[in-house]
Amino acid sequence: MQQTSDFYYFLQIVPYYINKSTSAIDGVRGLFMAGVVSASISTVSSIVNSHAAVLFVDIVSPNFHVSEKKSPLVVAALAAASGMVMTLLGLLVPYAGSAARFCISLYSAASGPFTGIVILAFLFPWANTKGTATAALGVFIIQICQMTGRFLSRIEPLRMNYSLERCPLNSTVGEATPSETIVGSQDAFLLYRLSPYWCCLLSAFSTVVLGLTFSLLCGKRDDSTEHALRLSNPAMLRFWRRIGLLRHLPLEDGYVAVTGRRYEESPFQPPPKQGKEADLSTNLKATKMHSPDHKPTNLLT
Repeated sequence: MQQTSDFYYFLQIVPYYINKSTSAIDGVRGLFMAGVVSASISTVSSIVNSHAAVLFVDIVSPNFHVSEKKSPLVVAALAAASGMVMTLLGLLVPYAGSAARFCISLYSAASGPFTGIVILAFLFPWANTKGTATAALGVFIIQICQMTGRFLSRIEPLRMNYSLERCPLNSTVGEATPSETIVGSQDAFLLYRLSPYWCCLLSAFSTVVLGLTFSLLCGKRDDSTEHALRLSNPAMLRFWRRIGLLRHLPLEDGYVAVTGRRYEESPFQPPPKQGKEADLSTNLKATKMHSPDHKPTNLLT
């Protein structure tokens, strides 16, 4: 788009419209700016808080002993660190093209491996932690390299032809020439020319394939299934047993049954109670375990 006296980039059309069309009404332009700023701050704050909560629950708490008094400080520090990382990424946006393209590419780079992790846990009980984590991390690194190379190669997405022939003002812009973009993009590496949407699908598929391969190479099948049975789909457990891949699992009335202390409690069990509450909980659990109605946990109901 050729530069004019009003704006020179298509992303400035909406601010230009708000400035020109609502200039006669007092407060509308300020309301528009307040809405944009508040929406941005709300989105960023929710993401920062989510990052801090996930990091504290999944990484800090299992590996480090943090008292209840220090927990708010640790969460606040994690939120501040997440905000700093997001700020640094925001400073890189002007050098990486459109912010929407950057966010979509970054989301695709992360969502593909995570989708593969969910598929592995849900459908393939013999996928172990080492194999899944190695595959997801490797695919994510490849995705980041692909995204970086795509932006450094300055491959622009194809846009529809546009014109201002019917605009009231006597000014037009030249139509887009997608042929030039196509010719320029042919010189780039094939991996850099892939769309972020295709990369998301391919990375999820690659995570599943590599996760299964690394799981079979990194550990025994029995050990991996023991840790993954609670996450697997009961219907898939029955399917794998019927085709002969999980023959070692016992059957009770046509269902795959798993017994043991590991499966008596939820994986999301709250912290242990102390004092009188702990004694009361222990007595109730012992009464339940010795009751005639107690049955082993059945993964297929």
